[in-house]
Amino acid sequence: MFAEIIVDLDVNSLDRIFTYKVPEEYHSIAVGSRVVVSFGKKILEGFVVKIKDKAGYDESKIKPILNVLDEKPLILPELLRLKDFMKQNYNLREADCFRLFLPAGIKGNKVKPKFVKYIALNKEFTFDAACGFIRKGAKQQLALLQELHEIYEMELAFANEKFGASATKGLIDKNIAVVSERKVNRLDFKTDFKDTQRVLTECQQNAY
Repeated sequence: MFAEIIVDLDVNSLDRIFTYKVPEEYHSIAVGSRVVVSFGKKILEGFVVKIKDKAGYDESKIKPILNVLDEKPLILPELLRLKDFMKQNYNLREADCFRLFLPAGIKGNKVKPKFVKYIALNKEFTFDAACGFIRKGAKQQLALLQELHEIYEMELAFANEKFGASATKGLIDKNIAVVSERKVNRLDFKTDFKDTQRVLTECQQNAY
């Protein structure tokens, strides 16, 4: 497998496609990803614009990609089309266009990792057992317990916003819920919470 790459350079004569071999461990690479490549005596970043099975010339002379920087492509297909338009109409280099598309601070891996806290039910408790530890008037705790029972976990910040920090703290203090922290992709915005009409459990009904 081979990748056509635009190397991040400020040289007009080198603003063109270069072909690199994709090592087996990077075969999941996708168009729009940033990579690290050897270019002359330098180690530079580049942008994948095409994946192909054959190089079209002597493959023994083709250098391999050294590293893939992104778990998911930063440059989406619509941005690639926009890049072609900008290059044609505004006389920009390909590398210039790609730089414009990158979030601030992303070049050179300067973006610090993001860690998100999640709240989930303690697996040592059954739902009914957990319900018995909550007083009848603690409506938000019961509502949070019911939601965690249905979806298992959610972001702690979202739980605090929806049910109140005191409700989340109450479940955590009772060891009914536990908090964990995970590293997440800063560019993954597929968080979608949907409110649906729920049927109250018996312990929730007794609280109202």
